[in-house]
Amino acid sequence: MSLDDKFNLEKRIFIRLIENHKQKRDIFSTTMVLAYEHGLQVLEEIYELSKQEKEEKCPF
Repeated sequence: MSLDDKFNLEKRIFIRLIENHKQKRDIFSTTMVLAYEHGLQVLEEIYELSKQEKEEKCPF
């Protein structure tokens, strides 16, 4: 599995978890939404950094 495929799979999982917990209206779900949104943000940042590093190593 390539890095792009793994990233997209994990991103879809996070999005499903966020959507699932947004439908619920309790304190636990609100906290989980915040945690999953933060996790998704970190995942996206790390993915972007890994792409930049790859471009720096192989600019063409």
